[in-house]
Amino acid sequence: MAAALLDHYGVDRLPVPIRTFITSPPPDLASDLSLTEGTSITFCDAVWVRLINGQGVIFLNGNMSEPNRRYAMACALFMGLAATKGGRAVGLYEAVNATASNHAERFGRGVLLPVELLPGGWESMPADDLAKIADVPVRVVAARLRDLGSRQALASLNS
Repeated sequence: MAAALLDHYGVDRLPVPIRTFITSPPPDLASDLSLTEGTSITFCDAVWVRLINGQGVIFLNGNMSEPNRRYAMACALFMGLAATKGGRAVGLYEAVNATASNHAERFGRGVLLPVELLPGGWESMPADDLAKIADVPVRVVAARLRDLGSRQALASLNS
């Protein structure tokens, strides 16, 4: 699903325009995705809900840095996609169990740091530098590097 979104929007470099994925979704997801940002949303970083009128909305806590907002949006996007008819049709499932946040976080890391868009030499690049390029928190880069099993990159986190 992440690859399909990257392809749909023609993303060919970092940072991935995650806000655009939500505010200008493909036509078949228009009723499933929209974004509301605000400082009154303090109970979580971001949450996807379907309103009584049927519109899916990601509510985003505006009291975070932009890199943290981007990651929170990406995780909430997974939850929204998993709950849509189209998302289920392409292999996502209703994310209602205890491991849903793990799947959402892995999706968020994958969509914001897709291997095919990482800069040349990324495996030897300091995590701080990669975080700046992708406009994501360093902790997200560290987790993505673990996802990818990059020993050399992980070693740079410990130095």
